[in-house]
Amino acid sequence: MTTTMDINDVGMTAFFIAHFRDAERDRADGLFDDPYSRWFVPDEVRTYAEKFAELCPEFETLIRCRLLFFRELVREQIEYGVRQVVSVGAGFDTRPAIFRTEGVTFFDVDQPAVVQYKRDVLEGHGLEPWPAVAGNYLDVNLPRRLQEAGFDPDLPSLFIWEGNTMYLPRNLIFGFLNQLDAELPAFTIAFDYMSTRVVNCSTGVDSVNAVFDYFYEQFTPFITGFDDPGVFERATPLKIAASGGMEEVFHSRAPQYAGALAPLAGLYSYCILVK
Repeated sequence: MTTTMDINDVGMTAFFIAHFRDAERDRADGLFDDPYSRWFVPDEVRTYAEKFAELCPEFETLIRCRLLFFRELVREQIEYGVRQVVSVGAGFDTRPAIFRTEGVTFFDVDQPAVVQYKRDVLEGHGLEPWPAVAGNYLDVNLPRRLQEAGFDPDLPSLFIWEGNTMYLPRNLIFGFLNQLDAELPAFTIAFDYMSTRVVNCSTGVDSVNAVFDYFYEQFTPFITGFDDPGVFERATPLKIAASGGMEEVFHSRAPQYAGALAPLAGLYSYCILVK
């Protein structure tokens, strides 16, 4: 079934990341298989993504690191006993379909146009959508909205905040984290962030600067970066459970990329906070 949508109504980045999730399954050296993401990838998006890959193949590989990192984190956390997974700014994340597990509930959080389009596509392919909160998570009390959708604050919960922080001002980033801390008794949140050197175009790597310019012209520009994950502990009551560079993900899981990613070390990172 074909469901139509003006890309501008949803936002190019949601389609863009869906393309990279889908493309992985067609690689000879693919790191994971996502059988659902291709439902969300029109030809126009593939053209943009191919241009991005030409500008900086290494940065494309970093995005693959990111996708692998969050995918493996969800799998591991479910094995460790997490019973609720919330994808904040979910886009076309299909991990709820991939990791369907008895006793585990997934929630999407995104703008109404994204939630509705995703619901239509899933239903059109015979897949029952999972619960979702439709709205700007920065403008609402997200914990309360989640509870209205069936979220239980007393169950072990993982929040995935993927591909968001680089587009938000610092005060909104810390405000969101502090709201979760104020409203929930316990939780884990994992997110990615760019270095300030990427945002300031001072990496010394021409291809990375080209990526910044490309996003500025074609998508939503990067406006915020961090160089010390300790700032998240200083600005919130939360504690760091783990942090590191995205390139480190490949050191153990795909060491063949380690050399190619060395010049980009420290430019794109992850952080896991706990309460």
